[in-house]
Amino acid sequence: MTLCEQKLSDLVHSVDDMETTRDLLPASQVLAQAAALFDQLNPDRGLLSDADRLALVAAAVRFSASAQALAATLAGEADAVEAAEHESGVPLASWLAANERLTRGEAHRLIRHGENLTRFTHLAEATMSGEVLFDQANAIGGVLAKLPTDFNSKQVAEAETLMIGYAGEFDSAGLARLTRRLVELLDPTGADEREAKRLERELKAARAGRHLTFKPDGYGSVLIRGSLPTLDAEPLIKLIDAYAQQERRAALDRQDGHGQDADAPIDPEEIRLELNDQPVSRAATDRVALDRLDPLAETITAAVCPGGRPPVGFNGAQRGR
Repeated sequence: MTLCEQKLSDLVHSVDDMETTRDLLPASQVLAQAAALFDQLNPDRGLLSDADRLALVAAAVRFSASAQALAATLAGEADAVEAAEHESGVPLASWLAANERLTRGEAHRLIRHGENLTRFTHLAEATMSGEVLFDQANAIGGVLAKLPTDFNSKQVAEAETLMIGYAGEFDSAGLARLTRRLVELLDPTGADEREAKRLERELKAARAGRHLTFKPDGYGSVLIRGSLPTLDAEPLIKLIDAYAQQERRAALDRQDGHGQDADAPIDPEEIRLELNDQPVSRAATDRVALDRLDPLAETITAAVCPGGRPPVGFNGAQRGR
């Protein structure tokens, strides 16, 4: 491992070292030193052992987490004091998009993550030190932000500590799914009631936003888009699957009736059906026959408009143009 690469590995733990010695450096100096080290980086790593290569990958990943955490924290702080508005007359997200070539979405996410790190200081420290990766920190911040609003400061602090510990066991996706478990640990007596209320809120929101639209794509097909609550969508999915399976079996039976060995391997590209006098491929066997849509229409109506009447403000089944 070269001297510069060793310095890069050491820099990953610089925040911890500075915290221990209290010899803290301003962010501008830390960033300048890091940039200088990259300028000295030796690209020749041909003689490194496998162990050294893996150690460098791990060190670089941890360093990246620290750098991203610092960028997010600085962005959150700048947004809090409206630095971009004062200097340029535009919000920070717009400034980042114009000056650092971030998309608006990337800029807003960076600021939001910075706000979480500013709020949860132990999480920020763990991310700066490389103990928690940046994506893990984002997931943890999202979980902590969803904690019940009546949790006291002690419960929130305990939740933060627990989630930082979980970062050693779970990746970012796993951490993002721990909200319910966290609430159960911190408030076991009220967890069931909270979960029931959460599910009720989600169901109301899903029903309020249910919709179904049909739009010709101009190439002989119709695009179908919509959103249904899970419980309402399940019977619709089962019915469509049943139709598709029935059509597939009928297609194969018809093909077998034209002389193909029923036990022979089936090439989907070679199977042709006559549907509406147009030859179509095997994929078309999954389509629902138009003359069988009455039960399907009834199921859709029941799913989209329970009770047969659309709710107030319902954006129901519509035909696009």
